[in-house]
Amino acid sequence: MSLLSNKPAGARPWRDELVPTAARSSTGPGPLDLAALEADLLAEDDTETTLVIGHWHYVGSGWNTDAERVLAIAAAARAREYDQWRAAQRRIGQESGDRTT
Repeated sequence: MSLLSNKPAGARPWRDELVPTAARSSTGPGPLDLAALEADLLAEDDTETTLVIGHWHYVGSGWNTDAERVLAIAAAARAREYDQWRAAQRRIGQESGDRTT
């Protein structure tokens, strides 16, 4: 929902409403005018805009302190240990499955 109204935000909900309406109001068995439908959808989106203000500034790479470096190294070591443990568990499971067949 939009914050400014009770209408759903974005084009998808409007498409979901407009396609059945257009099909019901069609004067003949011809195809839907998708270009006109898209223009209607985009016109609805013009009423709400989002302005993003910001920028990125590169400040460097690495760690600011020795403590951050030590924590990062410890976390990476723990992740490697966990991956090795999981691989061992899978191997054990596969080996026990091979014995029963």
